[in-house]
Amino acid sequence: MTGRLRTFYEQETDQNIQAKISRFVSEAERVVILGFGFHPQNLEILRGGDIQARVKAVYATAYGESDSAVKNIEQQIRRMFGNPLLGEVHVHNQMKSAALMGEYSRALSS
Repeated sequence: MTGRLRTFYEQETDQNIQAKISRFVSEAERVVILGFGFHPQNLEILRGGDIQARVKAVYATAYGESDSAVKNIEQQIRRMFGNPLLGEVHVHNQMKSAALMGEYSRALSS
C-alpha cells in the first residue's frame, strides 16, 4: 500500500488516472475542491475533457489564503470551467473542508 502513496512533488504519470479524473469532472454538475492548494500541477490534473459541458457550480476551500489570492483562484476556476458558471464559484479562505461541506450541504445534495 505505501508504494502507491505520492507526495505533491512526485508527478503522477499514469494517464489512466488522469483520464478518469478528467472524465469525472466533465460529468459533474457541481465540483467540490478541498485541500487542493491550487498549484499549477493540481489544476492541470483537472483540465481535459469537455469540462464546460455540465458544471454549474464550484465550491472550494483556500484556507489561510489572502482575499486577493481567493480572487485569483476564482479567476483560475472561471477560466478553467468557462462562462457557464456565471456567479457560481464559491471559494472560502476562512473555512476548512468540514465547514464548507456543512455550509453548502443543501446545494450539494439537490
